[in-house]
Amino acid sequence: MQSEKSRYQLRSLLQGKRGPVMCLAAHPLGTYVASGGEDGTKIWDLQKAALICSPAGAGQCGTTTAMTWIIQPDDTEEGLAFGTDDSYLCIWKREKPNEFIEIHCSRLVGGNICQEISGIAYDASSGQLAVAQCAESVHHFIIDPSMKLVVVKSMKIPQHWPQAITFGQMGGVAVYRLSTTDRLKTFDVPFAMRRIRNVAFHDGNRAIVTRSDHGKVYIFDWRSGDIIDIIDIGVKDWVQPIVTVEKAGIPLVIFGRLGANIGKTDIQIWEKIDRPSKDANGRITFQESALAIMCLLSTMFLLENVLKVPVTEYVFQWLNLAIEQTEPYLAGKDKDIIHNTTIYL
Repeated sequence: MQSEKSRYQLRSLLQGKRGPVMCLAAHPLGTYVASGGEDGTKIWDLQKAALICSPAGAGQCGTTTAMTWIIQPDDTEEGLAFGTDDSYLCIWKREKPNEFIEIHCSRLVGGNICQEISGIAYDASSGQLAVAQCAESVHHFIIDPSMKLVVVKSMKIPQHWPQAITFGQMGGVAVYRLSTTDRLKTFDVPFAMRRIRNVAFHDGNRAIVTRSDHGKVYIFDWRSGDIIDIIDIGVKDWVQPIVTVEKAGIPLVIFGRLGANIGKTDIQIWEKIDRPSKDANGRITFQESALAIMCLLSTMFLLENVLKVPVTEYVFQWLNLAIEQTEPYLAGKDKDIIHNTTIYL
């Protein structure tokens, strides 16, 4: 596992998952990470990278295929909604800091071909939950303040197989302007097989993260299309899914593997390294210059006021000497500007 351009570093591994990672969801506040797959639904405390026990009495309802966090801006109530390949929709509510209880589990009616729940989306501002089944069905709910599920509408769409659902967002390896449908940028990722790509916006929407089928995660600058970094997960496998979140102001990239017969699967969390850098010509940036000046002034203050070293006097002597040596070259110039310069400490 490595970052090719050293712009990212491995933060932690979430252990306890077995089999392919079918879906991931990061809590918007960066407190929890949830995953789904053949072994059901699992939740980790992101800060401690520790697996939290599943709710007591929660039944096995099939392979978890889609999930989303439920938060209420004006309330402390929060939970996780997820769906399975056997059409079960479940909600786990957070009861204590690291304890969840199951408050809802019901089976939705889908199409005749497939019952799998393929996508879930939640809108925190309105409390709406949308669920898509991979064959002909879309369901609309409201999550009330007590976290109860209220049915708004279920509808069938003949000859339609939705794979994802969202509220007023956009995403893709090709980025389009939503108002005009103009294509803005295309990001080329090498591939051996044509597959649907999972992408995510990252780092304050300044970057786009996308997976590959050969064990690498690509991070692009979405404006220029340049590759910011490439993360090698350590094995040539299908990287899917990918989610992004910020924890204490640090941008994180979280992803798993979707290969077959992979046994134990550690979910990887990588963080962006915030380091000052030089510009394209190798010159020192403004931030570095400002830091150097601050260090110099702090040192002068310490010498002048604590160690009683007459630094200011020495500085003026040096300036006067420099002026005297350069006066032959300043004929006709306004020397008062130099002589009237004052340094305050």
